[in-house]
Amino acid sequence: MKRISGIDILKIFSMFMIVGVHILNIGGVLQALPPFQSNKYYLFTGLNTIFYICVNCYALASGYLMVNSKFKISKILKLWVIVLFYLLLFGIIFNDKINTFYYFFPILSNQYWYFIAYVGLYFLSPFLNHYMIENRNNKNLKTFIILLIIIFAVLPYFSYTPNLFTLNNGYSVLWLVICYIIGAYIKLCNVQFKKKFLIPILFSSLFIEYIIKLVKTYSDMNGIKLPIILNSGIYTSVFMLLAAICLMLLFLRINIKNPTLTKFFSTSAAITFGIYIIQENILFRAQFIENKFGSIGTMSTVNSILYYICSVVIIYFVCHLIEFIRMHIFNFLKIDTLLKKFDKILIE
Repeated sequence: MKRISGIDILKIFSMFMIVGVHILNIGGVLQALPPFQSNKYYLFTGLNTIFYICVNCYALASGYLMVNSKFKISKILKLWVIVLFYLLLFGIIFNDKINTFYYFFPILSNQYWYFIAYVGLYFLSPFLNHYMIENRNNKNLKTFIILLIIIFAVLPYFSYTPNLFTLNNGYSVLWLVICYIIGAYIKLCNVQFKKKFLIPILFSSLFIEYIIKLVKTYSDMNGIKLPIILNSGIYTSVFMLLAAICLMLLFLRINIKNPTLTKFFSTSAAITFGIYIIQENILFRAQFIENKFGSIGTMSTVNSILYYICSVVIIYFVCHLIEFIRMHIFNFLKIDTLLKKFDKILIE
């Protein structure tokens, strides 16, 4: 099957956005900007709103790419080995003696929320794929997708219950499953819309989410009780989901015919999950991200933008280089070949 470069570029762009979100939130940028007191507050709050569609985009892309794939236990084992590799690597580099439990059982020790949720999603994927493929021509499938969006994205947005349907604001297996199903539906049913519709919906969704975020922040600061609950700034926001879907459909329109560029984007997209694992490593995060960017609050607007952009680019490409080296080490040691033997054992 022909590789679609647009979906690879989307995964790369999504990981750039994830780095951006981590710097804004974990890095201390937003915490250093008092609400409504500077142009930088409005600017970086806006960037945070835009970049917050990152996880939804990545999960949608997973559904799009994996709906026709076969379940392989080696894929989960490979991700676990990558997590283990970086835990050991950074533990040695930073001379940190983490409990052995954290090294070998990152899932049970509740590290790497996306990795944990992805593992759950992957084990469910054969059943999800079977259902989606079997019902691809069923008219009720479209109704099912719409109901999913209404129940799990619209209702929680206006709910007085903080964790309606145990979605945990999107930090859950259930939310990834929902995005996966939507992504798979887009692939199987060849969903397409014209750019003249997608672009306005994309920017309108982000703008509405941004305004609601400002209104909610202002009301919370001044003790104003809003007539309705607006759970903005979460992955499960209906506006975040709509924006992610529109962005994905726009990227799917990208068609690169140059084989060299196609291979480059394909390889770079394969590296993105490792970039996430590096960022989420507790030692790497503590050394290079956590509360390291609060100084942006003291800079001029222009300097803060340049500093932020450079920081995102540098962290992304440093992690990219580290993961690229890790891939070559694993290839040299034939780790992937060894792990694939587990697939044959299960089949037999």
